[in-house]
Amino acid sequence: MKLQRVVNNCNTMLEAYLLTNTDLKILLHTNKLNILERNDMPTLRQYRLDLGWSITMLAGEARISRKSVMVAEKGGWIQAPTAKAISSALSRAYRREIKPWEIEGLNIL
Repeated sequence: MKLQRVVNNCNTMLEAYLLTNTDLKILLHTNKLNILERNDMPTLRQYRLDLGWSITMLAGEARISRKSVMVAEKGGWIQAPTAKAISSALSRAYRREIKPWEIEGLNIL
């Protein structure tokens, strides 16, 4: 596997990243280069299991139905408010912001 050093000068701070050459996804956002590995985002199930939560616990924390959590975990389509409720519950639990689009496999209508 080839490795590539990517250097990013962001607000006069130099940051270096060691990333695989084939698993890069590069996004440009207002003078900031964000580098993400393609398979770096956890799935909803991975987030939930990492917290030690059951489907019922996640549903309770998100204030949505168990069925909505099960549909979301299986890759079914969910409404935007449901996705926001899930990401908000995860954000509170992880004590950092998790956006709905940062959850791999979450399909939002």
